[in-house]
Amino acid sequence: MYELFARLSVTGQNIILEANFHEAELEKLHALAREKEYDTLTLVLRGDPEVLHQRYVNRMEKENRHPAHLSTAIHIQSEFIRAAEFIRRERTPGDVIEIDATDFSYQGDEKLLERIGGFLLC
Repeated sequence: MYELFARLSVTGQNIILEANFHEAELEKLHALAREKEYDTLTLVLRGDPEVLHQRYVNRMEKENRHPAHLSTAIHIQSEFIRAAEFIRRERTPGDVIEIDATDFSYQGDEKLLERIGGFLLC
């Protein structure tokens, strides 16, 4: 993602990067954003680990997902929860919006949409 952002940043256009970033990766991206004079907003979606695990397993069983998604042990609930707890301890740099994704109600949250929209229009 770093290389993609580096290439796209020369356009000066808004860029949305979507991935499961870790703290070190975000730090590197934020440093490049500062260098290229980009503002950043990070959306962190979290939810009840048991609910999120069930969604994960459902996608693995019922959707055409790449087998690489099963190359770890996170299809086992205890491993999924352990990984989720590890990720929650990581610091997220910059301007952050934390979203509860246990259910999908955030998708209709007008205040959230206004905040994101306001950031994109700046």
